[in-house]
Amino acid sequence: MTIGTKVKDHRYLFQDQLKIVSEFDSEAEYAVFDKNWKKTYPTERGVITKSTTDYISGVTYLRTGCGLLTCAAGQTIMGGRLKSPLEIKVSSEQYTLYGDDGKFILPSSMIEQIRKSSTSAPPKLTIRTDRNVIPIGAGTVKSLIKIFSKTTREWDRPDIEIHPQQIEDEITTKALAGRSLPSVVKLEAGSSTGSGFIIGDGYYLLTNRHVVGSSPRKKIRVEFSNGSYGQAKTVYVSRTDDFAVLKLNVRKKDSTMPICYASYPLTGEDVLAIGSPRGLANTLTRGIVSAVRRSDSNLKSAVPQGSTIIQTDAAVNPGNSGGPLVNSNGEVIGIVTFQKSGAEGLNFAISIIDIFEELGVSKPVVIKKVNTCGNYIAMS
Repeated sequence: MTIGTKVKDHRYLFQDQLKIVSEFDSEAEYAVFDKNWKKTYPTERGVITKSTTDYISGVTYLRTGCGLLTCAAGQTIMGGRLKSPLEIKVSSEQYTLYGDDGKFILPSSMIEQIRKSSTSAPPKLTIRTDRNVIPIGAGTVKSLIKIFSKTTREWDRPDIEIHPQQIEDEITTKALAGRSLPSVVKLEAGSSTGSGFIIGDGYYLLTNRHVVGSSPRKKIRVEFSNGSYGQAKTVYVSRTDDFAVLKLNVRKKDSTMPICYASYPLTGEDVLAIGSPRGLANTLTRGIVSAVRRSDSNLKSAVPQGSTIIQTDAAVNPGNSGGPLVNSNGEVIGIVTFQKSGAEGLNFAISIIDIFEELGVSKPVVIKKVNTCGNYIAMS
């Protein structure tokens, strides 16, 4: 570990980037471990963090009984996991991160800003914990630039086709659940748990980037609604709209979800969020579309600016990420992506239309009358 220089009353320790290999499953990730603090005699406030190519996690502490120069004999009297929301500032850009249990997903815009920076003149980076602003050492920022550059890759877009499906208009919630649940899966990727759903020809799954990370070698365990298990691998990662495409090792041809690919939802529509909140698979929550909006600078920390996001009051918890948000016909309108901490009923999904546009998926040719979403209407 290398000790950095003193900056006014701020000090920091930094450790160069590490490649961590799990003894359990041989999976690897690059990470930077860091300790930073602000000393104001006789106290010291600090933060200890772990930063990877996908997330930051850490704890804060408060020590008292410090000397004028060091706090070696001080006593820790307060501390805990980083609280949500977490504010990080990179040069003049400020990001508000929403997380859980001291872990926060790094927004793609922040990763790109740091990655494109020069190690000879790294940007200033600070973390605000409560009312305290603690600077991150320049050496740590250089290490972040290196790991972000090392792990960034170009992905070939998978060849995904969508086909209109026959749907029933305004079916009951019970019937919708029976139809939709076989298409929704629980995902486990290392220590991360989330949700996904089957699309295309039955080989592909859609989920959030932060559920599976960015490594093409990571083994992803898939739990289906009937309790059976499978494996999947990452075949595409989008840092633009925070989603990922996985490919199953076993085809699920009859479990693909109908997609609302032809129109955005309207405010006031009934919706259901389906997924595995807190690891509880096969969970449905109900609400409405609160708004459909373009992500602006206020939401850039969670969704890139310009993305179409669907705001809903349907209950969302950690583990719902990557699961589908569906309308009253069971058609997917978006991927659940995050909730605003400390705010009741402020949950968001990325529009499925934006996702398919990035993937270059063509709208199918229809041969008979379809509804506004582009699916066939069942004849009574």
